[in-house]
Amino acid sequence: MIQTTARRMFIYLGIAISCFLVIQLGLKAQTRDYRSAKHWSALINDPTLQLKGLIHVLKHYPDQPLPEVEDGTLLSPHALGVEEVIRPSEWIRRVMATEKETPLVVFSKTYCPYSQAAKRLLEKYEIEPKPFIVETNLRNDTLLLKKYLTRLTGRGTVPNIILKGRSIGGSDDIHSMHNSHDLKPRLEEGGLVVKGSP
Repeated sequence: MIQTTARRMFIYLGIAISCFLVIQLGLKAQTRDYRSAKHWSALINDPTLQLKGLIHVLKHYPDQPLPEVEDGTLLSPHALGVEEVIRPSEWIRRVMATEKETPLVVFSKTYCPYSQAAKRLLEKYEIEPKPFIVETNLRNDTLLLKKYLTRLTGRGTVPNIILKGRSIGGSDDIHSMHNSHDLKPRLEEGGLVVKGSP
């Protein structure tokens, strides 16, 4: 009788410990720190997706200065200064939603004549949705933004015109496409509605 009671207590203790461990492991899985680069490298090791993430941060966190990261560091949300813990799949969903809202992005400087010419030409096309304009000289992190754009697009000058996460060039490039009647189809292929006919 005593042995049976001891055996039952041993079994109950084993069950209790097993339940405790299962609960602890489950909580750890739910509170995983997704800021670690290992969770991101397989998903966003593509410069195009990193550029889209940068654009998402500039659009949805406009007052937040970009933090400096070492060359070659993956531009995950945490590296870009996003403090909330986001699962990689949620980050990609947000980034793609931003791209759908604004497939055309123009990195510009307010005083640059080439930037002004590019923006005037794009205005004539009456594009929907309207381009997202980032005036880099109005930001406190201008040089850092230039560094990231150079790394991700191969272009360090403005204007730098991005269509669906890829640079299509600067002012001379889009004027050349315009003159050869290639700009409108290019914009439409990128999912934009072109209402104007310059």
